[in-house]
Amino acid sequence: MKNKRAQVIFYITIFCVLICALLLRFLLIEPRDIGIECTQLFTWVCAIRKAIIDLFVYRLLGITALILAILAYKKSLVFFAKYALILSICGLVLYNPELSSVAFVLSFLKLV
Repeated sequence: MKNKRAQVIFYITIFCVLICALLLRFLLIEPRDIGIECTQLFTWVCAIRKAIIDLFVYRLLGITALILAILAYKKSLVFFAKYALILSICGLVLYNPELSSVAFVLSFLKLV
């Protein structure tokens, strides 16, 4: 990365994405009460929860992060590596460690 300001903004973005993913996991997906409530009635919280669970079931976070990491190496674009790193962090937190860990390593190596 070229300048210090862009690096700081990128690190803050990564931190915010990590916090949001952790909050979604521990406050929305894992609690049993919310799961039971979502079987009885469908609210906006249940819609968000179902969308996140679908991301996990179909491995969309890991696949997308891996594709972006591979594109970052093929095209030599840091832009793809940044987004791959962000998506792989989300994938690691939100129950998709297989592909997300590979994408994390590839994108991290591209950024270093």
